[in-house]
This record gives sequence, structure tokens and C-alpha cells, in this order.
Amino acid sequence: MPDIWTPLESNPDVITEYAASLGLDKNILSFCDILSTEEWALDMVPRPAHAVVMVYPIKDGSEARSSAQRARVEKDGQEVADELYYMKQTVPNACGTVALLHAVGNLSPDLFNTVVAKDSFLAKFFSDTKGEAAANASPQKMSPAAIAQYLEEDNAIDALHSAASAQGQSAAPEDNLTNNHFVCFCLVRGCVYELDGRKEFPINHGSPESILGQPVAADGDNTKLVEAAIAVIQKEFMQPDPEELRFTFIALAAAAGSV
Repeated sequence: MPDIWTPLESNPDVITEYAASLGLDKNILSFCDILSTEEWALDMVPRPAHAVVMVYPIKDGSEARSSAQRARVEKDGQEVADELYYMKQTVPNACGTVALLHAVGNLSPDLFNTVVAKDSFLAKFFSDTKGEAAANASPQKMSPAAIAQYLEEDNAIDALHSAASAQGQSAAPEDNLTNNHFVCFCLVRGCVYELDGRKEFPINHGSPESILGQPVAADGDNTKLVEAAIAVIQKEFMQPDPEELRFTFIALAAAAGSV
């Protein structure tokens, strides 16, 4: 049984510093708050934005919806882009780290090479798990379960996560048990994917155009990932449980002054 990690706080400053300790250039990309699901708040998110991370409480209703979603996908199937990076979560309370890895792992190759320091944890982690390690004679992308095991056995990330979880304004629960869960949404090959390591597979929610019901410009700055991800969250998580208010959202986006 893996150790239970101390949960991360859904605080963009803490997560940005954590990502920087792993090798992300925070002067180019950083995490920021999405203050509301209303249009004025979405307009405040710096662009381009590359990922949306939601934190929500796991409840019986959300678990039932996840089971129904899994059954629907297993019955009807779905398309998943070959280059989509997806991993499972096996370490309790590692969902914040898994969401961060999903966000960084699905950056375009050019951007990844720009913002991730060589010889950093992130560089090695993705080189190994994407099958790009130079020492590997037959490079092969790891399965989602194998990536989870790789993370579970890495002592360096365990220590860095512990340092990040000690930051922020909220005290961690004494027993480290929490029902709050991080989920990442990314745009890959024109489709918005829900990346949740607790689920059996990534969920393809379709294009921003189909989600929003309106044409979307094709250039990278106007993909409408933020708007589309929030629309999915409202439909799949918030509207079925209108009394629940414990949702928070952050985005991985251009750092202030970088564009």
C-alpha cells in the first residue's frame, strides 16, 4: 500500500512554486486563479491558457455520475488522440501532482522544450514515461498504470510534494484524509479532455465548438479551452449538484509579462 501524501492546497502561487521546483519556468508559464465561472472572470485569465484544473469534493452523486460515464464510454467508445498524455493515480492525495503532470505533459513539444529545464525532474519524468529516454534501445510510451507506478516509486517527487503541501494558508488534516480531488482539462488535437487519474481512461468531451455551440478561431491564443472546460464542468459537475459550492479552478497560462 503506498504512503498517503499530504494533500496540496488549491492555491495557484503554491502550485506554481511546486511546478518550478520540478523544472517548469514560472517566468513563462504559471498557475492563476479562475475567480468565477462567469464571463468576466474567464476573460481575466491570461492567454494562451494550456490547462484548467478543477478541485471538487468527491460525493456519492459524483461517483455515480462517473460510473455512468464509464459505462457509456465502454459501450459507445470514444476517440483518443495518440499523443494525449494520461496517467493513473495510485498514491492517495497525489491528485494535485497528477493534475500538474497532466497539464505539463500535454503541452506542445515546442513549448515543453522551452519551459521545462533540461536535467530537471519534469524532463526526466516525461523522457522516461513517454519512451524518449536515450538509454532506452526500444523507446515505448508507458501505460497509464505503469506511469502511476513510476511516480509511486520516485522518492524525489515524494519529497518535493511534501515541501509544497506544507505551504499555503490551509492546515492539512491531521490524518491526511480528504475528499477534495484535482482534475485537469487539456486541449489536444482540437478536443477537450478530462484527465482524472481515478478514472479508467481519459474522457473526450469534444471540440470547443461542439461544447460551446459556436465557431471558435483556430489560432492557439483563441482555442477557448478555458471557456469550454468551464462549460463541461458546469454541465457534468455543478448543475447536477446545485447546492454544492466547494469548487475551485485554476489555469496554467502565460505568466504575467511573458506575452
